[in-house]
Amino acid sequence: MAEGPLRVLLVEDNPSDGRLVQHELRRAGYAPAVTRVDSEPAFAAALAAAPDVILCDWNLPQFDALRALEVARERVPEVPFIIVSGSIGEEHAVRAIKLGASDYLLKDRLGRLGPAVKQALVQRDLRDAERRARDELRASEERYRVLADSVPQIVWTARPDGSIDYTNRRATEYAGTNGRLTDWSWERLVHPDDLPHTMATWGAVLRTGEPHEFEFRLRRSDGAFRWHLARQVALRSPDGAVERWFGTCTDIHDQKTTAELLAQDAQVLAHVRDSVVVTDPDGVVTYWNAGATRLFGWTAQEMIGRRYSDRFPAEFRPELSREVRARADGTEWHGEYEDLRKDGTRVWVHARVGPIRDAAGRVCGVLGLASDLTDRKRAEESLAAVMRSVADAIVTIDERGTIVSVNPATERLFNYTADELVGRNVRVLVSEPPRGRHDSYLEDHFGTGVSSLIGVGREVEGRRKDGTTFPADLSVTEFRIEDARHFTGVVRDVTERKRLEAQFRQAQKMEAVGRLAGGVAHDFNNLLTVINGYTDLLLGGPLAENDRAALAAVRDAGERAAGLTSQLLAFSRKAIVAPQVLDLKEVVAQAERLLRRLIGEDVALTVTSHAGPCWIEADLNQLDQVIMNLAVNARDAMPTGGRLTFETRRIPVAPGSSTDSGELRAGWYVSLAVRDTGCGMSNEVKARLFEPFFTTKGPGKGTGLGLAVVHGIVKQAGGHIWAESAPGAGTTFHILFPEAPAPTGPGESAIGEALRPGTETVLLVEDEDAVRSLCSLVLEAQGYTVLPAADGRAALAAIAGRRDRIHLLVTDVVMPEMSGRALADAVRTLQPDARVLFISGYTDDAVVRHGVRGEADAFLQKPFTPLGLARKVRAVLDGAP
Repeated sequence: MAEGPLRVLLVEDNPSDGRLVQHELRRAGYAPAVTRVDSEPAFAAALAAAPDVILCDWNLPQFDALRALEVARERVPEVPFIIVSGSIGEEHAVRAIKLGASDYLLKDRLGRLGPAVKQALVQRDLRDAERRARDELRASEERYRVLADSVPQIVWTARPDGSIDYTNRRATEYAGTNGRLTDWSWERLVHPDDLPHTMATWGAVLRTGEPHEFEFRLRRSDGAFRWHLARQVALRSPDGAVERWFGTCTDIHDQKTTAELLAQDAQVLAHVRDSVVVTDPDGVVTYWNAGATRLFGWTAQEMIGRRYSDRFPAEFRPELSREVRARADGTEWHGEYEDLRKDGTRVWVHARVGPIRDAAGRVCGVLGLASDLTDRKRAEESLAAVMRSVADAIVTIDERGTIVSVNPATERLFNYTADELVGRNVRVLVSEPPRGRHDSYLEDHFGTGVSSLIGVGREVEGRRKDGTTFPADLSVTEFRIEDARHFTGVVRDVTERKRLEAQFRQAQKMEAVGRLAGGVAHDFNNLLTVINGYTDLLLGGPLAENDRAALAAVRDAGERAAGLTSQLLAFSRKAIVAPQVLDLKEVVAQAERLLRRLIGEDVALTVTSHAGPCWIEADLNQLDQVIMNLAVNARDAMPTGGRLTFETRRIPVAPGSSTDSGELRAGWYVSLAVRDTGCGMSNEVKARLFEPFFTTKGPGKGTGLGLAVVHGIVKQAGGHIWAESAPGAGTTFHILFPEAPAPTGPGESAIGEALRPGTETVLLVEDEDAVRSLCSLVLEAQGYTVLPAADGRAALAAIAGRRDRIHLLVTDVVMPEMSGRALADAVRTLQPDARVLFISGYTDDAVVRHGVRGEADAFLQKPFTPLGLARKVRAVLDGAP
């Protein structure tokens, strides 16, 4: 993509993320030379190396992207600044863009990094070209003013109605107007005898828009009148209308009255910045001004008296001599060509050459005028370079629809060469049915002036050379060249945008499911806490066998409902993660019965494992989600049946080992292999396997999130995942979890484990009456003194003025008027030694918004069992403060 390395200044404190960024840049075709910094001093120092692009994380321990952007705008404002973050919100992103950032993207969307960098570099080049163009325009305008003030002619400009709006210094000096445009009028300055003819001629010029030369006597500031020749040039708009008149009034008084002032005229010409050269009819130079010396390098002393052709190499002289004789015969010529300087360098000039006639009309010499086109040619080359660098296709056609020119991006987009396109009708780039109607669009536009083609952002379907089509945005503008109508079309391939829009719509669907799951979770969890809690209490007492069986069925249904709520939250990625040491072999074994129902009878399920436990640290619910997602994925790959195998075992990993997902630390790992005999997949599909929203299933049959969620859960647990597959050969997913130390004591699943009764005082705050009653019953049965309250204000009223110690506050997190966190802070001001246990049926994001974090605060997720509540209360009371 780039001929040299791409100098990247990466502001990132995570080396792994830095490597991912480098990988994506290389994948996009760049050769990145990356300087990674994570502090403001290092960032400021690195700016001195003039990076090509700055990639910056949003939040770093020592400073953030906005500060980095501020420093970059101050020191290297031309360098593109792209934010690459895993957490930036839309509001912050918009603010960063307004402050000067080129783009932003999320770390889980690094596939867009290459195009984003490319676009930022293109925009930088465009800005540079635009700035140069503006500078050149200002310089050109200044040259015009200098030139206009340096020539001996009166130079003026006029509006379309003929009113003068500019005169040069010569006009001011001649007429004595002191620069006042109101004093410059033909009626005041033209000789009374010449005024009728002058005004009639000027009026005809204004009416017809056609320039005309005419002579008149113009009053000088001292009152004397001198003959002048007026010439005009019309500056026209694309539609041919006159926008401005440029004119000169050349003093021809001396030519009309006497030939004695010819030498004086030659002196005037000497001050013209353009080259002015005069030869006799045989081509011998008789006049060479200073402008010619500046343009070509030869002095007047070197050229006057020599043939004009002598300054060229011998092979060019015969042709130049013929040109001089042609001009001496009375013909004129003008055009652009590349001339030679004395030092051998070349210069582009615009020249006008014609005969000089005496008073009798005989040719007495040849006059050549030449102006330097170097600046204009450089501007044209810059514009051509910009056109070559533009990513969008640009196609120019004439009024018949014939392609006149295309840029390199057109060749890349449509797979034609420029030679294959120029001269053909533009229909070749348009798919059916608009292809057949294209000529009628142009005819309607020419006939009515109204067109459905002209405009910005019209969506069309382009057609490549091989017949394939693609969606595109088309913008069309019209312009004129010598009264001929032309059109420029800018074509942008929006295939990727369409794909992202489809992903966004799918993400909105998933977000809606997530909001639904999060919304119902709280109410479900409160209800299930009461149902399962009272069922457990009843099962713990004396019951008839039929009653016990009925309650057991209720308890089983409640557990399944709790599991369903947990799966909904896992699906919506709102579940609270609770890592614990688990035997992976036992987890898979317990899931076997559900797996058999899930995959159907036409898929044979085999679960194998090696001897001994396979301890890992992970969230049980999330681990179940991994198993279920992989099973469903395998089932869908075997629509006509097959075999699905789950295998667990312990394996050692030697130093320096690696997998498709990265390097492995040496040590023991727990392996989970999931094999199917399905259709398999190609290398292209395998490369995108874990991308969010990527799916090979038909519309409505898959979200593209299943394997992405699996990948995220495995990575969150410190594991590695990769797949082995080939078309028709089935697929094997390999997952490696770091082995965890075996638990040193019995787990909470031991239902019959005895609990030490309590004597402490517990302040219980819960806004759900049924949950509060259940919790009070459970804790009082364990010997605790319970002070129940329905909300924060009631709780504070219950302990106000109380001298006895409150040992533990058990509080719901989300409550009306006062949250659990706010209540805990208020209670600790009154009872500094009180410990706190938060309970909630809300999802993780709601709990975190109310100031509770599972890793820092004692927390119990609803629904919980009576035994689970008793164990957690005891653990908090017995734990370190």
